[in-house]
Amino acid sequence: LLIQRTIFLKSIDASSIVKDANYLFKILRQVVIEVGQENV
Repeated sequence: LLIQRTIFLKSIDASSIVKDANYLFKILRQVVIEVGQENV
């Protein structure tokens, strides 16, 4: 039996950083690397 759940992994205070597509990509890419593609 495989149970899939959504979890809260981390938060980032980006209030002082200009947010754009490249910035968001870098953050999301780092998380995918940490947890593994098969777990996204």
